[in-house]
Amino acid sequence: MAKIRRIRLKSKNYVPVAGGSPGAIQLYEGALKPKITAYSYSETVYHCETIDTFADLDKHLKKFAALTHWIDIRGIGDLTLFDYLEKKFKIHKLVLEDIANIRQRPKVDEYDDYLFAVSRMLYVNTDLEIENEQMSFILLPKILISFQENYTETVEPVIQRLRAVKGHIRIGGTSYMLYSLMDVIVDNYFTLIYKLGDELETIEELLYRKPDKTLMYQTQSIKRAMIMIRRAAWPERDKINDMIRSESKLI
Repeated sequence: MAKIRRIRLKSKNYVPVAGGSPGAIQLYEGALKPKITAYSYSETVYHCETIDTFADLDKHLKKFAALTHWIDIRGIGDLTLFDYLEKKFKIHKLVLEDIANIRQRPKVDEYDDYLFAVSRMLYVNTDLEIENEQMSFILLPKILISFQENYTETVEPVIQRLRAVKGHIRIGGTSYMLYSLMDVIVDNYFTLIYKLGDELETIEELLYRKPDKTLMYQTQSIKRAMIMIRRAAWPERDKINDMIRSESKLI
């Protein structure tokens, strides 16, 4: 007999404090310490370095100044990270606040010297829980900085392409790297929909064979998951359309 995989939503504890001043950084409970990896590359050159301190990151960027850089930051549980970004790259405090506030809707904001974008990364973890993770980006002329809540390898396909020199990823600049990461995010939406579709087919089969009250609860769980996907996918579509119409020189 078919068996339900019981994919369920993962709950998170994040309660913003009301009345805070604009631009104030509020880290959520359980925020992970940052793990930073710097990728510096051109069509013929590739360097990957694990960064332990912000001083090391400064040295890396100076050493490979002629190359394109992708700074992959996983975990945002360190206030000094936001101080560094503000001082080093002149990032607005409201942008930093949005990175720390992990309940953002997908969006894109254009500034004079950089572009800020937010996406929702949806995927099923090893415990069959649907993760709804925020992924933020700061796009600069030669540097792309990405921020993830967790240490997951959800963007590993992009890293593999970067190493293997596949496609235009080494020559397309930081905007093409941003596109590649967003492409993985959208692909994960389809993967999740396919998994939920398989579960619905299993439930349908069990309804004919042996109806049970638990099937009702599982169907309701899938309904909540589909609503969550819709809430992520529609703003993501609008954000990408805004980027397509943008006149920013960074894109």
